[in-house]
Amino acid sequence: MALYIPQARRRRRVLLIGATAAALGLILGGIGGRITAPTVDDRVAEVHRDAKNTAAGLRVVSLHVEDATAGAGGTDLVLQRTGEEIEDNFDRAPWLSPEQEQVLRDTLDGLKNTPEKDSREFGARMDAFASMIEDVFNGRPVSTPAEPTPSPSPSPSPQPSASAEPSPSAEPSESAEPTESAEASADTASS
Repeated sequence: MALYIPQARRRRRVLLIGATAAALGLILGGIGGRITAPTVDDRVAEVHRDAKNTAAGLRVVSLHVEDATAGAGGTDLVLQRTGEEIEDNFDRAPWLSPEQEQVLRDTLDGLKNTPEKDSREFGARMDAFASMIEDVFNGRPVSTPAEPTPSPSPSPSPQPSASAEPSPSAEPSESAEPTESAEASADTASS
C-alpha cells in the first residue's frame, strides 16, 4: 500500500533540505576559508622572504663581479629583475615609507647607470645595496643610498703650488694662544 504525501508537503521538505544544505555549506566553507587564508604575519613573512631572496641574488652577482667572472649583460639583467622584484615587494609592504622606497629606487638607478659593471667597487656597491634591501624591508630605515667611496688621489690639486714656502697654517705653532700664532703667521707671510 502506498502512502500519499501531498505535493505541498513534499515541496516544503525539498526547500527545507536545500536551505539546510546551503546554510551548512556556507558555514563550513567560511570556516575552511578563514582557516586556510594567509594571516597578516604570513604576508609580512612572505615579503621579508622575497626581499631576502632578492638581496641574495644581488650578493651572488656581486661576488662574481668582484672575481671578474660576470659579464655586464648578465649584471644588467639581474639589476632589471631586482627592480621588478622590489617594486612588487613595495606593493605588498604598506609599512614602507615613500622615502625609503625612493632611496632604494635611486640606489638601483645609480647601479644601473654605472658604466663599469665589472670592477670590485661596483661589486661592493651591489653588496651594500643588497644590505639596504634587507634593512628597509625588515623595518630598519636607511638614510642615503650606497655611494661609491672616492679613491684617494695622490695630489689634492692637479698642479703644485707656485710658492716654495709652506703655508702659514702648515707651520706648527709654538704658542698656545691662537691670537699670537695668527700674528706670528701674518709676520712670516709679509716678510
